[in-house]
Amino acid sequence: MKKHLLGIFAAASAIALSSFTAPKTEVVSFHFLPPNGYELAYENPMFWEVAASSYECNDYPNDVCILRISEDYLYTYPGTRRDQLAAYLADQGVSSTDFSNAGDAVAYFTFSMKP
Repeated sequence: MKKHLLGIFAAASAIALSSFTAPKTEVVSFHFLPPNGYELAYENPMFWEVAASSYECNDYPNDVCILRISEDYLYTYPGTRRDQLAAYLADQGVSSTDFSNAGDAVAYFTFSMKP
């Protein structure tokens, strides 16, 4: 009887513990709109759109085109995804110590550059 009880307890524990797995984190892609990036532009939500790619990624040299960032960095900021990204970037070197400034954060999260 002890063996059966131990087996039932093990099965129940396995089922209970599997329900506590961490949710999968979404990666959000942003397209940077102006042709040349600079610190204050990165901190303005009007210069970003949620997009994984863009035809503009082929036109301008040496500029961020697509940025990919985990939603873990964004969820504490209010507003739309664009607002959240801009607020996160503006917070660098101020309240957030992830990066020293918005430019460093953008460089780190850049997925593709405009050629």
